[in-house]
Amino acid sequence: MIMLFRFLMILIVVSVALKSNAQETFFVNHDGLDREYTLYQPLGDGPFPLVFCLHGYTNNATFQMEYSAFNEVADQEGFMVIYPQGTNDDLGIPFWNAWMAEDSADDVGFIDYLIDLAIENHDADASKIYSCGFSNGGIMSYTLACELSHRIAAVASVAGTMNAEVIEDCDLDQPFPVMHIHGDLDLVVPIDGNELGDITDFGVLISAEETLTFWNDLNNAEPGVTTDIPNESILDFCTAEYTSYSWGDGKENAFILVEGGGHTWPGGFPLVVVGNTNQDFSASEEFWEFFSQYELEGDVVGIQDYREIEPEEIVAYYSLNGQVLKESELSGFYVALLKNGKRKLYRRSE
Repeated sequence: MIMLFRFLMILIVVSVALKSNAQETFFVNHDGLDREYTLYQPLGDGPFPLVFCLHGYTNNATFQMEYSAFNEVADQEGFMVIYPQGTNDDLGIPFWNAWMAEDSADDVGFIDYLIDLAIENHDADASKIYSCGFSNGGIMSYTLACELSHRIAAVASVAGTMNAEVIEDCDLDQPFPVMHIHGDLDLVVPIDGNELGDITDFGVLISAEETLTFWNDLNNAEPGVTTDIPNESILDFCTAEYTSYSWGDGKENAFILVEGGGHTWPGGFPLVVVGNTNQDFSASEEFWEFFSQYELEGDVVGIQDYREIEPEEIVAYYSLNGQVLKESELSGFYVALLKNGKRKLYRRSE
């Protein structure tokens, strides 16, 4: 009887462990470089929506995970988070190649590769993938919107506007939702823009207003409607207001202005050296509420139709859960492994 009790207890423990949330760091090689990312997966069954959360310049994936507290939101709402690690620049400082310099890491390709891995190995929902980031990570998220709009459904940024050259080459032909948060006393990435080329390779960063104007024009958005966010924390020495730019059928771009805010992540632990941190709202919670409105639609530009694939280039077909498929079994979204080693997302609608 005792042995039976112990056996049942072991089964219960194993069952709970298999269904519990999990955090793990993975090491991969992309484009000849050793890279890493930390994955946080909540309790429950997939497929899971996926949020990329990108660290800022000088920071790292672990810092961003702790600073943003995105794991807590992921547990509450049932999505997974990937915190990728950037590479080091010539000064040995972690960064993202948001301006796509040819002599630096291919970070757009790296995130594209991580999307494949997340779909194939971690049960990510290919239609619900998003990116956000802090500072350089926010700048990178805007670059991903320009380059991977066929894979990412929406992006958001804290304290990171767009690189002037990237926005000139951002040639999208369909609407794309964005959310931006910025403090008006940000001295690192000023809200009115700044030329940082003498300090880093970031080049000219346009203003928050110019960044939003680009996306609002692309989406043919209505003029903004602004409401105050309740000032529940008077000791943070700043306030915030939310502006919504509506477009389409119930869709929006969004901007949260933090008046008196510095180069900080609202809701995160205070970083006094870079200004006030607003505690009236959580950037992570706001981002998820924004992201959860959007998913890739079947006719989204950039997801290739299966009829466009040359059959001789295909090595194998996989479901989004990583199962090998026969050509006769293809339907909806799936992944094709090509002879050159690349994986691409395709859609079969008939």
